[in-house]
Amino acid sequence: MINKEIIKEIRPAAIEDADEVAALGKEIWNEHYLPILGKKQIDYMINKYQSCRAVKEQMTNEKYRYFFIVYGDTKAGYVGIQNNDGLYLSKLYILKDFRKKGLAKFSFNFLKDLCRKENIDKIWLTVNKNNYPAIETYKALGMTLTREEKADIGEGFFMDDYIFEYYL
Repeated sequence: MINKEIIKEIRPAAIEDADEVAALGKEIWNEHYLPILGKKQIDYMINKYQSCRAVKEQMTNEKYRYFFIVYGDTKAGYVGIQNNDGLYLSKLYILKDFRKKGLAKFSFNFLKDLCRKENIDKIWLTVNKNNYPAIETYKALGMTLTREEKADIGEGFFMDDYIFEYYL
């Protein structure tokens, strides 16, 4: 029996792909964040940060770059980044069926290589304090918890996050 390794790759997303990014975001958010944030906050945050309109705005005016995480023939998730005091990893979302397949590490290695090419010495991110699986993943990737932040995002909702950093 031949053991064929599944091909993993990172593909840039264009502004024309914003609807596909938003659809992935909506699916992942509703599956993963429901027990952490509740339906009302998820709906609010998807509209504000992950709708097709929001993704297009981020790509055009806020200089975000999006990349699809591809596993075999399937877009299994995506990464959203911005150059902001280093490389801000705004989004690293993977569909439930594709977690535990090395895609977070694969994506993080891609980002480290990108930082080296662009002379960026730090990757940083925010993560909800109750998102324990993501926190453990970031620790396993070698990231360090550096501080906490609570931000009012409107409509009575807050992001209560840890800030993690990784220096190259």
